[in-house]
Amino acid sequence: MSFVQAFFGEKFVSVMADGLAGDGKGNIISEYFEKFKVYNDDFVFGVTGSSRIMETIFDDVERLVNQYPNGRVMGMLANTIGNAKPSDNIDFLTVIMFDLSGESVVGMIQKIGETDISLMAPRGQEIKYLGSGPKDVSADLINAKIASLWKEAGEISDVAQIKNIQLKLNEFVSSQSPSTVNNNVKTFIKFI
Repeated sequence: MSFVQAFFGEKFVSVMADGLAGDGKGNIISEYFEKFKVYNDDFVFGVTGSSRIMETIFDDVERLVNQYPNGRVMGMLANTIGNAKPSDNIDFLTVIMFDLSGESVVGMIQKIGETDISLMAPRGQEIKYLGSGPKDVSADLINAKIASLWKEAGEISDVAQIKNIQLKLNEFVSSQSPSTVNNNVKTFIKFI
């Protein structure tokens, strides 16, 4: 499994992912796997699941981004992921996507085989969170930790504060599920 998380607002996005990757059969194959990629400086795609599946999807996304506008790529990927049938190898796959090419950030999260997606475009000072974590750490527990970290941070004035919250959140999730999440993180921050 994996932990891919993002905080984003109308004018920025900050994505972070741990580096632990497995082969889908319980074997660790990398401590420093890149679980999200940035294409054309304007399209960010992150995914959880086995490394084999991630690499295949990253190749497919690169091909699409080179052929179509970002908004259309998001729609095509959402349709493909929503219509996919979960199997033993990919029942937990979740994707996070961001289109940074417009006037504001548009983010999306979707699980394989589910047509319900969360598509968000924050307004003003609003900051949104998207994330996908290990099955053995409840979303409620992660959300409670986020609320605690926000409260501790006080007023958020820059992306460095958000990155610090993301690091603390990753440390928390990796302490809850050390066999599936580590602290070897990769970060992407962009203002638009």
